[in-house]
Amino acid sequence: MPANDIVKFRDLPDFRNLLQSGDVISVGSPLTITGTAPALVFDDTNNENFRLSADSDILSIINDTGPITFVRFRGGANDDIQVDRPIVFNSTITLPEDITLSGASPSITLTDTGGDDFSLTVDADVATFAFGGLTHFRLRGAANDDIQFDRPVTFNSTVSGLTFTDITLSDTSPTITFTDTNADDFQISVDGSTMTLSDTTTGDGVILNSRGVFRFIPKVTVNDGTSVGNVGSGLDSLNSFTLNIGDLVTAGDYCKVRIAGSFGVNDNDKRIQITLDSQVIDNQSLFDQDSGNWCYDITLIRLSATSVRFNFMAVWGIISADGASAVAGNGKVFAGTGSVTVANMDSNNIVFLVQAEGTSNNDIQQTWLDAHIVQIT
Repeated sequence: MPANDIVKFRDLPDFRNLLQSGDVISVGSPLTITGTAPALVFDDTNNENFRLSADSDILSIINDTGPITFVRFRGGANDDIQVDRPIVFNSTITLPEDITLSGASPSITLTDTGGDDFSLTVDADVATFAFGGLTHFRLRGAANDDIQFDRPVTFNSTVSGLTFTDITLSDTSPTITFTDTNADDFQISVDGSTMTLSDTTTGDGVILNSRGVFRFIPKVTVNDGTSVGNVGSGLDSLNSFTLNIGDLVTAGDYCKVRIAGSFGVNDNDKRIQITLDSQVIDNQSLFDQDSGNWCYDITLIRLSATSVRFNFMAVWGIISADGASAVAGNGKVFAGTGSVTVANMDSNNIVFLVQAEGTSNNDIQQTWLDAHIVQIT
């Protein structure tokens, strides 16, 4: 057998190590190939060719037809195996602890012959986990530094010691469901400009609007127990609060107000005036009220952006009647209703103001101011 049939244009010093039988060549051990980049080529006359090539401390398995490098056994400082092409495992294997995938968009795909496939892909600082062709969640690095879930998340057991910080749900109608296997289930969902907290078993729930107010649930605007009295003669301001833009938004939104206080024990005439945006709600004329307490329960309801209807019930002092119809005391009980025109509430704050007039200091004192709003949308 001529030497150049086995190794072309090279010396073959020991023919005893090579045996040929048809297309099969048997090589003795060890087989040493020496050169600056020694290679062993597998020349398949019917298909693609492959080679083993050693160069710069790296042994590469190469498809010569491509050419495509498949695997590199890297010595020297690396001392590892670098795989340059996708790997398909057709059975269960045990992988080493440290695996590095290097490429423009490295990916691992788990192909389930009996179900959906799963993949992990890294691209542009994002590790994407996909199952069945759908992206389930992303580990986002760089400026984001967060976890983005693209599909519903279900916890099937108690999660102890787990703290979530800065969670963002992004969807057309993102929802969190709390499933209680022993009792009612609850749900938090956002749709449009409202968030609904509901008992999904009974259908009961509350709705939080974009202004931070729960529909039909009172929200405290002011709660003030400061004691403030008039000073000498003339009309003096006692206490006030502001209805801000966004407090009464829709026709039917309303504000409940309770104000109360006391009268000085003397024979001075006294009066109380209540205004909304400088428009009078109640203005009692000077009255011979010699002692006692006073209280107003007032409702302000929006009719339009510039119109507010009011109604109130008020008590001054005390009036009593015994079984013999003997009337005693000093005071009055009265009611009022009407409407006032105010500045456009969609673009202006308006002030609710309590004032009083007497003769001496503290003829009228206000000791209570409570107001809360109720929104219907």
